[in-house]
Amino acid sequence: MKKKGRSKSSRSKPKARRTQRHKKTEFLELVGVNPGRAFKVIVKELRLAWRTLTVKSLPLKVGAGVTTLLLVYVVLSLSHRPTRANLPAHSIETLSSDVPALEKESWDFFHPVWKNTRGWQLLPSTPDIKVGIDSTRAKMLRLTYDPENKISEDFKVQRFIRHRVVFWMLVHSQYSDRVQIVHDRDNPGIIYGYIDYRPLYRVLGITKRLEIKKERVEKEIVQELRSRIIESASDEKPSLQSEDEKHSLRQFLSQVGALSESKAKELALSLRTQTGQRNEFYRALGRSKHLLPHIESVMKIAQMPTELARLPFVESSFNYTAESKVGAMGIWQFMPPTARELIHPTEKDKWTDPIWQTRGAAKLFTRYRSVLPDWGSTITAYNSGVGRVGRMLKRHKLSGIEGLLSLPENDGLGFAGKNFLAQFLSALTIENYREDIFDPHLTQKEVADLLKGSSLQQENCDF
Repeated sequence: MKKKGRSKSSRSKPKARRTQRHKKTEFLELVGVNPGRAFKVIVKELRLAWRTLTVKSLPLKVGAGVTTLLLVYVVLSLSHRPTRANLPAHSIETLSSDVPALEKESWDFFHPVWKNTRGWQLLPSTPDIKVGIDSTRAKMLRLTYDPENKISEDFKVQRFIRHRVVFWMLVHSQYSDRVQIVHDRDNPGIIYGYIDYRPLYRVLGITKRLEIKKERVEKEIVQELRSRIIESASDEKPSLQSEDEKHSLRQFLSQVGALSESKAKELALSLRTQTGQRNEFYRALGRSKHLLPHIESVMKIAQMPTELARLPFVESSFNYTAESKVGAMGIWQFMPPTARELIHPTEKDKWTDPIWQTRGAAKLFTRYRSVLPDWGSTITAYNSGVGRVGRMLKRHKLSGIEGLLSLPENDGLGFAGKNFLAQFLSALTIENYREDIFDPHLTQKEVADLLKGSSLQQENCDF
């Protein structure tokens, strides 16, 4: 029996309505963003209105056209494009460049570190490399030495991992999720600069169009930076940059020991971007405020170091409803088989309970520490697996975490595994020195910006 369907005319109507909505959205996106394109859309709409107008009277047609132009003028006047006339003096330099955000070249969103060298200090990222850093990174570096002796000896930041910890402290506390840091994958202490997407957010908002634009900007910046690094290491006349730009980048490469073409190519292939996490970490500090004392109490009962209570900053940002793509859940990100074994075989409500999960995590740490040589490898095993970490230590005849992190990625832990301990130590340091990093006298607007999109907006997040 033939299946009945809608008539051709009825099927076409919803499509027509979708088309009209799409055209309206396109028009509103263009108005106030790109005047040239907006004008073309306006002319196109006026022509369409003129052709489809059923009234035969010429005066009425002229009136309709004039009315449409007036409406367009009102929309343009009310658009959110900042001008020098209505901005405070201190913000003119910052926001005036946001107006033509969609017309910028991708490279214009990138801010290289070698263009601003005032007040730089030297960060000893490895024994044979020194990298110039600004005052903010110098402050993070100072805090890794635990100047007030708040952290126990087992969890103090050691020299071999200090450059990684400083990098993650910047990610966790200095850059929002609208900024990406461009850095070296193998040595995160080498930071080339950052990509600032905030002008795009102001213009486009959180839309699919924004995501597409961001992906393209990131890809083009990384490609161009690779080419510039290789070009700066050669003696040929630059074609991608000016002589001054090449000289500045060449000075930067000399600091990281990459003036040879072979080393520059190796460095260029090791570029990586990392999105900032300041907003999320600030929210996590608010969530952890009432949980940490209970988690520390569980760790004390299990005779485990209380510093381990900070690991949920890395695992879940202390969000007990968090669930990963692979099914890990809760603040300690337990997989269902682990929760079934360590918490309860059938009562699934307990699987995501923060205290029950902490008891399970304490059991895991007790097991891992009994078979691994130090706390660094134990914490790394929480991310990479105790069996894998144990086999690598045995295969390469390593005595602890320092040797493990020195292995190349293709024979070691990969980027996530090599940086898990550094992220934990970063979170531990920031939580202990949060008043020095997050200003306790933030204005209400600054706090609202940091907590944007969070259920904690109505809670008291004072430290």
